[in-house]
Amino acid sequence: MAAMNALLTLTTQVNFTTLVENAEDNEGYINGVWGSIFYDHFYTSINDGSKSLSPEVKSKGFSDFLVTRNTYTVIPTDPTRKTYTRGLDIVYEGKATGGGTWHGTLEQLIGYAKALLKKRATCFLISAIGRDVKFWRFNMNEGVDAKVEAMVIGANNVVDYLGDFNQTPNLRPQGQALSIVDHAPYIKLFLNEIV
Repeated sequence: MAAMNALLTLTTQVNFTTLVENAEDNEGYINGVWGSIFYDHFYTSINDGSKSLSPEVKSKGFSDFLVTRNTYTVIPTDPTRKTYTRGLDIVYEGKATGGGTWHGTLEQLIGYAKALLKKRATCFLISAIGRDVKFWRFNMNEGVDAKVEAMVIGANNVVDYLGDFNQTPNLRPQGQALSIVDHAPYIKLFLNEIV
């Protein structure tokens, strides 16, 4: 029987911990764990075509994963055809333990998001370094620099946001680093906020 706290629905906490311990020192393997977490969490939306999980999308470099929402609209003049638009929900960048800094990966994520959004929109940025992860909300404003807000666990275990008011890269809100092994319920709160 799966543990209630495991981030992968059909695994036990012991197996999940072992998986992470054997993946956290290699960027490709830890990104594979996160690909599984995204697929598990967004399973229904991915399978009905309303979301896509896309690895290594080129923008300003290559983001490790994007989670996009897909919208299909019937063409009024031809009900047998539909148009398709893609919206950005998540930009994810992962590093092996010791393979990067929070500041460095956040700036990398912001670069990807700016290149991909190009207009007024909101998406979420997720950075993993080994087993630890941080979440941000990114608001792109037309004609204005983007706003970055760290996602944190606030009072009564609800998601709260720390704002970036001065737009200075060295002063961006860093938020809380959470372990995917030890803080699964909080990470689920963040992922549910994104849905």
